Amino acid sequence: MLAFIAAIFKAPISWPTALVILVWLLRGPLLALLPELDTLRGKHFEPQFRKKLKEVGGKAEVVLLSDETTAAGERQGERGEARALTLLAEASPWAAIVESWFPVESALQAAAARYAIPPATPPTSILCQLSQQQKIEPALGKIFEELRALHTQAVQAPELALLFPSDAKAFAQLASRLARRVREL
Repeated sequence: MLAFIAAIFKAPISWPTALVILVWLLRGPLLALLPELDTLRGKHFEPQFRKKLKEVGGKAEVVLLSDETTAAGERQGERGEARALTLLAEASPWAAIVESWFPVESALQAAAARYAIPPATPPTSILCQLSQQQKIEPALGKIFEELRALHTQAVQAPELALLFPSDAKAFAQLASRLARRVREL
């Protein structure tokens, strides 16, 4: 009997099989730990989406503090949009991040139209021109740039950004507040 067990462990396929069985048996606890994972290290890529999102969120609290519509409660249309993004974040965090960025760029295009900036101007150029015209404070521009960088990271490498529904919801909330603030310009 012992010789049989020893022969099993000497077989070249036994260790990979044992590892697969072990992972399968521990899949519940391993999946529970997955949301705590902030960083996935690759050869030349080390995204820290959640950490950067928290940093931007902290800065946004100060910059968007005067956002009275958030404190007073969202308008009905925004509540429906937020609810839809929450459901989307549960199904696909990547899609929620993509969708939540559209209102920001739309608000930026509307601000460009109000201040006679040509409509085909890219968002970063609009931001630069609004800053030159002193229509937007530098801190708000910095929040925009940092959120845009996170959006780009998530869009270009969703499998490496380790996106979770909670991250997508937090991103969508910040994007919504930023869009609202840009509309007020």
